[in-house]
Amino acid sequence: MLRSHTVSNLSRLKGVAALQLSHRIQEESFEERLEAMMLFAIILTLSLSLNALAGVEALKIGAFNIQIFGTAKMSDPNIADMLVRICQRYDILVIQEVRDSTGTAIVDLLSRVNSPGTANYDMVISDRLGRTTSKEQYAFFYRTDVGLTVTNSYHYDDGDEALGTDTFEREPFIVRFSSSRTSVHDFVLVAIHTAPHHAVAEIQALDAVRESIVTRWRITDIMILGDFNADCNYVRPSHWDSISLWTRYRTYDWLIGHDVDTTVTSTNCAYDRIVVSGPTLKGSVLPHSGRVFDFSRHFHCNCAAEAVSDHYPVEVDLM
Repeated sequence: MLRSHTVSNLSRLKGVAALQLSHRIQEESFEERLEAMMLFAIILTLSLSLNALAGVEALKIGAFNIQIFGTAKMSDPNIADMLVRICQRYDILVIQEVRDSTGTAIVDLLSRVNSPGTANYDMVISDRLGRTTSKEQYAFFYRTDVGLTVTNSYHYDDGDEALGTDTFEREPFIVRFSSSRTSVHDFVLVAIHTAPHHAVAEIQALDAVRESIVTRWRITDIMILGDFNADCNYVRPSHWDSISLWTRYRTYDWLIGHDVDTTVTSTNCAYDRIVVSGPTLKGSVLPHSGRVFDFSRHFHCNCAAEAVSDHYPVEVDLM
């Protein structure tokens, strides 16, 4: 009982601290703002520790580029089974590269993920996106039985494709979630799959995407995740100083580093990333939980991992 009261009191204290922090950021000196931010960080750390002691389960969020996902993958029993097991690992999974004009493959996958005796998943899916005839969709699978609901969504408007004034090959799909289970109750996930040869420009433009969300919804707790193509031949070390999503280190935390390999094949590239912003969301991230998930090793895959995808999922836990 004492522990539950302590967690509850800390939650209230955290809310007060967040309110005071927002006022101090606007009104006080840099030193005073820094002091307030450090205090807020300490309170969040204590809150996360007590949540862990109280047995509160983390919310696991993942992003997975399933290479050319469609009916062919779902028709292979071993691949389909592996995809189901991967999806069921997550409370929210952002799936990229859904390429199926019939729309049946993703519905089939959701149905199998919701097999009897498992958790209850729902889905929100984007329009078919892309400048060429090869269209892709983003799909969010999320568990409704753990207090998750989708409260809003939209596609980022980056200009007119017909006039050549757009930035993204596949515009980010933006989904707002409500969660009764985590320290952050209201947050936004932004799905992105950049065009490889325009990755630098598209990653740079994600800063403007975040600003548009803040303006539209008055919310700063935002996570951008997916296949950024942010390494090797597409984003070189010399590019990073020109990418504000990277250089604005006070605004953004990158949870998947440059030295991580997110690819299944012999390449060693940190293509897939998770980037968070907003004080409450940052404070809700379980330390060191940003990682790559090697499904072939974890699940002892009966099929070649490359047949499932050329990417591994990336993931993070929220408390």
